[in-house]
Amino acid sequence: MMQLNIRTVLAVITTGVVVFLLSGCAMSEAHKAEVAAAQEVELKGFIDQARDWSEDIVAQIPSAEVESISVELSGGPWQVYHSDRKLPGSYKWVNWVVLLPDGPRTPTELADDLEPWLTEQGWVRNRDTEWAAGKDSFERQYTRGRYFLTLEVYTTAPPQAQSFNFTVATPSTDIEAQ
Repeated sequence: MMQLNIRTVLAVITTGVVVFLLSGCAMSEAHKAEVAAAQEVELKGFIDQARDWSEDIVAQIPSAEVESISVELSGGPWQVYHSDRKLPGSYKWVNWVVLLPDGPRTPTELADDLEPWLTEQGWVRNRDTEWAAGKDSFERQYTRGRYFLTLEVYTTAPPQAQSFNFTVATPSTDIEAQ
């Protein structure tokens, strides 16, 4: 009789622990879903801002100097550690500008001419993160709040394409920080 009561007590305790743990997991999943939804909204704002700043930079380059411009949004959701559920991450607006080979400015001159305008717009050059110039290209790094801007300038003379690429990277969202 005594043994039956101990088994009953253990069964009740075990059931209580299991219910407690499962309800905690459900609340944790609900919280993660709320955080993910909030991050989606936040990330959309980040993407819109990066796009707007990219368009502002392109607007500084006269169309008479440009052979072609292409734009790509890259990046996106990342998977949560130990989960198949995807959450927002960060994006990059990548802009490829090909200048006319016989145009008035080289890609290097364009980068130099953009520098004061970028500074006026609030971009701060971060020389500490820049690599030494390579044989055919160099980069310039800027920050503006939590955004990053990279200018990638190709220095190969015509007839090679006169390329000037730039990327505006959005801030990252991070569920672990919530």
